[in-house]
Amino acid sequence: MKKVDAACDAADAWEALHVVRYDLVITDHQMPRLTGLELILRMRSANMSQPVILMSGTMPLEELYRNPDLRVDARLAKPFTLA
Repeated sequence: MKKVDAACDAADAWEALHVVRYDLVITDHQMPRLTGLELILRMRSANMSQPVILMSGTMPLEELYRNPDLRVDARLAKPFTLA
């Protein structure tokens, strides 16, 4: 059985990552308290190697190229359709 958890923002996701070992992290970039990129940087600094999908309406591509340690596996530009 597959389980999906949701967090209110990246700060709550960061806390959840210390409790549960997730197979995949999907995060938005623009969030209060902590951005998606900051969450990914914290994950990588803590040697968390889960694949990450980053979605954003204002994709920070220059930041992704400037910091290869982020290791973002996929990007989704918003708005997008489920198809």
